[in-house]
Amino acid sequence: MSTPASRIRGLRWLVVSLAAYALAGCGGGASTEQNPNTGGGTPATYSGPPPATADVQAFKINVWDNLKATNRCGQCHVAGGQSPEFVRQDDVNLAYAAANTVVNLTSPKDSRMVTKVGGGHNCWLASDAACADILTTWISSWAGSSMAGGGGVELEAPPIKDAGASKPFPDDPTLFSTTVYPLLEQYCSRCHSPGGDLAGIAARLEGLALLQRMLYPTPAAGAARTHTKVTATLPSGETVTGTLAYRDEFTIALTDPSGATFVYSGDTGACDALVDLARGADVFLCEASWTHDPTRPPNLHLSGTEAGQAAARAGVAELLLTHIPPWTSREDVISEAKAEFDGPVHAVVCGESFPITRH
Repeated sequence: MSTPASRIRGLRWLVVSLAAYALAGCGGGASTEQNPNTGGGTPATYSGPPPATADVQAFKINVWDNLKATNRCGQCHVAGGQSPEFVRQDDVNLAYAAANTVVNLTSPKDSRMVTKVGGGHNCWLASDAACADILTTWISSWAGSSMAGGGGVELEAPPIKDAGASKPFPDDPTLFSTTVYPLLEQYCSRCHSPGGDLAGIAARLEGLALLQRMLYPTPAAGAARTHTKVTATLPSGETVTGTLAYRDEFTIALTDPSGATFVYSGDTGACDALVDLARGADVFLCEASWTHDPTRPPNLHLSGTEAGQAAARAGVAELLLTHIPPWTSREDVISEAKAEFDGPVHAVVCGESFPITRH
């Protein structure tokens, strides 16, 4: 199952944004020749059954999406067309099954699909070799994303070196003992010593609990909690001041005077941990990648129904849906969520912003 969820407390505004980058060619230099278009265009957006497994999804993204155009393999290898029908438009799962008969995920360059195009079969560029290389790259990307491992990456053990020979430590420890060591003993020995708090910690805590302890440290029992004041400046120039709730290398979270709470999920399956983290949130941003179709991949993403159920169980005030892919109906996902959750439901789009206020 994917990581269930993450929680950030006390943000006043959520901004959903997308930065678009444009690539432009520079003038001058060598002359270029435009490759010919062998005809046709890109078919309509896929609306068939969702990918049944993560491997089918990897095939769709890396191979099917790139070959479906009618000036490529989509001209012939579709439903009712030339066999194998590996870019059929009605069902990507059937296309996946057909593609597996003409690819070699262990050695993509030796795939029948590659050698056929490399031999002059319907290359969409001026060079058959170029088409073969591009196909090899797409199949390799599929193989690398595959749960089965595909071609994989060959790992080589690094050479063993004497760490002491590469570190300019002084031979005499006197200077260390009078400068660094007293500070370590004063501030670090409670944990980093043979009898400290971290001694045998791996044997005392499960992996997830240990990770949570490392990422979200809390004061020791009986220790006074600090109430550090933080001022954050938003992209709009507005400043928000509140109490520091959490800080690491990537995130700073604060609680503003209203005490409003914002919770967001990562890619997740339905689980109790998601409900616990979202409990009582003022705004819950939750992924919902599927409709509640019985053929959807289990425990990979939430459906609209499951997102609505999580929001209802957690008692949140408002539900924002995100991570809805193009081949899933946004309207159906929203309808499913509304059938389970009585509060406001909205599917976010790029550029929207939402106030997060205490309910």
